[in-house]
Amino acid sequence: MVNDDVNNKVINIEIKVAQYSAKAILKTMKKIMEDATEKSQPLADYLSGKRKTNSRKLKDMVKKGQL
Repeated sequence: MVNDDVNNKVINIEIKVAQYSAKAILKTMKKIMEDATEKSQPLADYLSGKRKTNSRKLKDMVKKGQL
């Protein structure tokens, strides 16, 4: 009986975490889509530009002690 109660609580916590995660992901995706439309860019181009500007070489990060 105790194990069943603990399992049910764990499952409920996992469900809540999944729901909150999904809400956060959707909120972030909507924000990204709004930013892309404000800049009048297709979403794929906007994401490609973001990826290029925010990326750094691993070798440079190691040299600077950031890794």
